[in-house]
Amino acid sequence: MVPLFVELEKHGVEFDTLYFVRGPGSFMALKLLYLFAKTLEIAKGIKLFATHAFHFNASSPIKAYGNCYFVCENAEKSVQTSGFGIRVKNFTTIPHITPFVLPKVLDTSIFDTNLKPLYLLPPV
Repeated sequence: MVPLFVELEKHGVEFDTLYFVRGPGSFMALKLLYLFAKTLEIAKGIKLFATHAFHFNASSPIKAYGNCYFVCENAEKSVQTSGFGIRVKNFTTIPHITPFVLPKVLDTSIFDTNLKPLYLLPPV
């Protein structure tokens, strides 16, 4: 992401707000994204807003590990600040997975100021 933002800056593209997904997903990816976003907030005063990933894949299961997937039992009603309704579920067969898609117009109402990465897996 750093090269992309450096390139945008070279072309004079500026922004004051960043919307991002805080999980669930890879621990390392979530940590890196969070650190990158917080660095932008601190260094450039950019406002940050986050949401969970299920808003961008029609609430489809997201691969966790082995036969386990992150699932959201009710993405429309899940409480952003607590991760309510999102858990890890073991599947005996591979579930139908819907690809992630960014909307043409971003619904900012699905985002809030809880930026903490959504870690759902137990430590190894």
